[in-house]
Amino acid sequence: MLRKCSIFSEYYFFITIPTKVGISFAEKMIFCYTELMERIKSQERILDCETKIHFLEQECAILKERNARLEREKVWEGSRARIVLVTIFTYIVFIVTLHILGATQIFVSALIPAIGLFLSLQSFPIIKKWWIHRFIKEK
Repeated sequence: MLRKCSIFSEYYFFITIPTKVGISFAEKMIFCYTELMERIKSQERILDCETKIHFLEQECAILKERNARLEREKVWEGSRARIVLVTIFTYIVFIVTLHILGATQIFVSALIPAIGLFLSLQSFPIIKKWWIHRFIKEK
């Protein structure tokens, strides 16, 4: 028989209470309590799953943001602007260094490491493709 179980003040739910003759109020209360605990555990499992889903969604959002940031950094690493800026910075640092050391023809002498760096940065993509093709076997 379907009856409202209101033994516990804050919980009201419908359960099937045995209608056998001779079942005491205490047995009915134990039955209601058992049903209540099973329903609470079921709700906790549902909430636990929802919490896990929420956590996984947050993790996914963090990973998407990280991937977007890494893609932006990859674009910068391969950009011509970066190569030119690094080359100019190297040239300036070598001019200052050679001036401190008292070298002659510092502007011409500083060109050698700057041009070497520029050429090595230009060849990196070619070397990288060759190395990946040669040494990393695709699965």
